[in-house]
Amino acid sequence: VVHVGFDDPPALARELAAHGGSEAEQLDCYRRVRDEIRDFVEKLPENILPHPRHHQDKACPVGVMLLVANIATQLLREAAAQS
Repeated sequence: VVHVGFDDPPALARELAAHGGSEAEQLDCYRRVRDEIRDFVEKLPENILPHPRHHQDKACPVGVMLLVANIATQLLREAAAQS
């Protein structure tokens, strides 16, 4: 299990709204966090494993995680190319 402490967009947007932030500024909170999550996922598995080359065996639990991370990265890239 990997936990990454991304900001909470609804909480940020509420805080901005309470201080007179525009709807555009509030939406920017969501966009920023979305982009941070995308950047994190695109850099998997390097973001979570110091030496991913040591886990090439697909039977190894870390190897399985690397495989899933590579598939997720490819799906994100394909989705980005379509938009």
